[in-house]
Amino acid sequence: EAILSANSSLPYLLVLLLSGVMSALVALVIFFPIRNLGGHWLSLVTIGFSEIVRLTALNWTGLTGGAMGMKDIARPVIFGMTISSTQQFYYLFLIFAALFVFMTSRIVKSRVGNAWQSIREDQLAARSLGVEVMPYKMRNFLYGTFWAGLAGALYAPYLMYIDSTIFTLDEGFTVLCMVLIGGLGTIIGPIAGSIVVIFL
Repeated sequence: EAILSANSSLPYLLVLLLSGVMSALVALVIFFPIRNLGGHWLSLVTIGFSEIVRLTALNWTGLTGGAMGMKDIARPVIFGMTISSTQQFYYLFLIFAALFVFMTSRIVKSRVGNAWQSIREDQLAARSLGVEVMPYKMRNFLYGTFWAGLAGALYAPYLMYIDSTIFTLDEGFTVLCMVLIGGLGTIIGPIAGSIVVIFL
C-alpha cells in the first residue's frame, strides 16, 4: 500500500484492493512448492517465508527505503473524506473487520467452506469423497493472504510510517497466539483470542 501510494495517484479503495490482490499473487507463487505440506510444517514454511520478505524489504533500499522505511504515507481519502483521527481509523478497521467476518461466515457455510473443513479434518477422506484437495487448498491460501494484504494496507496509513521492523517474527507469533487461544476452526475464536492477548 505504501509503495502504491508513493508511486501512483490511484484512489485509496483501489489501492486497498490491489494490495490484497498483489498479496494473493505472491501467495500463489509460493503455494506450488509447499502445496503438499500441512499442519505445523505449512506454518513453519510460511513463517520462514515471511522472514525472507522482511529481510528483502530491509535490504531493498531503492523500493522500500531499507532500514529507514517509508515515511509520510498519505492518509486515506474515502468518498472525499480524509481519515485522520484515531476514532475514524477505528471505525474504518471495524467496518472491514465486519466485512471479513460476514464474507467468511458466508463462505464457510457454502460448498467451498464444507470442502475446506473436510480437508482440514482429513485430506484422504475428503479426496475419497470426491473433493479436489489442491484447488480448494489453493483457494483457501489465496483467500487468507488477500485479507492479510488488505489489513496491511489499512495499517500503513494509520502509522504513516512503515519499515521492516513492524513485521518481525514476534508479531507473527503474537497473531498465532491469538488464533491458538481463541480456538482453531472458528470465526469468533481468533477475535476472542485477539481481545485476550491485547488485553494481557
